[in-house]
Amino acid sequence: MKDVCDRKIVEKMVNDVMVDQKEVFVQSAAEMAKVTNQSVNVGGSSYSNLDHLIEDIRIMSLKTPKTKIVFKE
Repeated sequence: MKDVCDRKIVEKMVNDVMVDQKEVFVQSAAEMAKVTNQSVNVGGSSYSNLDHLIEDIRIMSLKTPKTKIVFKE
């Protein structure tokens, strides 16, 4: 096996991440939540992109000729 780790080493590494660096993860998660909320609110990038997509679909549907389906008896 290439990378073999002792159980204590793995335990220490997991503990280090979960306990010692908890505040870093909490801050990162809060920042990601803030950015996400900004992007989905009015004026945000995701909101604007969806708005543009909807407008493009509306324009395309107006340009597409409407065809009639005729059923023969």
